[in-house]
Amino acid sequence: MKKPTVNAVILTRTVDDEVFQMTKTCVESMLEHGQDDATIHVTLVESCPNGAPELVYPSPWNTIRPDFSFNFHKFLNCGIAAQQADYYLLCNNDLLFHTGWLRALLDAFKVAGLGSASPMSPGLDSQELLRKNSRSQFKVGYQVAREISGWCLLVSADTLRQIGPLDELFDFYFADYDYGLELRRRNIKHALVFDSKVSHLEDKKQSRTLVPSSKPPAHLIPKHIARFKSLWWIYESDRMIDGFHKIESKWGDYRVLRVKQLIHNFLFIQLGIGVLNKVLFQSTPRGQTGSRVMR
Repeated sequence: MKKPTVNAVILTRTVDDEVFQMTKTCVESMLEHGQDDATIHVTLVESCPNGAPELVYPSPWNTIRPDFSFNFHKFLNCGIAAQQADYYLLCNNDLLFHTGWLRALLDAFKVAGLGSASPMSPGLDSQELLRKNSRSQFKVGYQVAREISGWCLLVSADTLRQIGPLDELFDFYFADYDYGLELRRRNIKHALVFDSKVSHLEDKKQSRTLVPSSKPPAHLIPKHIARFKSLWWIYESDRMIDGFHKIESKWGDYRVLRVKQLIHNFLFIQLGIGVLNKVLFQSTPRGQTGSRVMR
């Protein structure tokens, strides 16, 4: 049987040797533990083209250097368009891939009828809790940093054809949240696959609580958000505030959106009823400006 093809799109910013070595280790672990299960094409999207010209990645790896400012989704779209494949791995460069990571993801696609999946990061409390409480080898869902590991996604070519380019309105914050909503709207299943292990090194560097030690100034928090204490961390950064406002401008009031997601969890995930999804998740015109990257 012919092995599937995977275009591994990895965002990196090679400003020094430390980042260079981290990116190399990421790719090497990916290939070492995944190339027996698929033909993997490596596409590095470099956001620091002139930072360290003496640091050159191996020639089999395709390196792209966009000539525009960093935008998380726009850079991923460039990497996706660079190489056609059966699947697209969209990930950070601060990852370590473990034995069987790709086989477990591909198996889950077949068994569960997935269009998108994430590996779990060992030691990440939110994902370890899902694994502990699950009777299956995977958990279907769309919660960020739970079922959706924004730092590592395996997406089928068919899924990208359906959702089109990733919405470039989201340059960093809430990009994974928007991605999950796009999947919900089209009845595309996403799951966290417990047997697929990919360590996100950032999880070991810091363990930031979602609730800051002190409440931000009241005038910074919209009244309709103030009662959601788990969102107060957003107001520690202007960029996070901007990302959250983009979510509301595209998908609507957070309070209503939260209820819609709960309804979707019950109807689609539990009962398999997806006829209302496009009604539940209507959005304003997308912010991306490029043409469709998948043909």
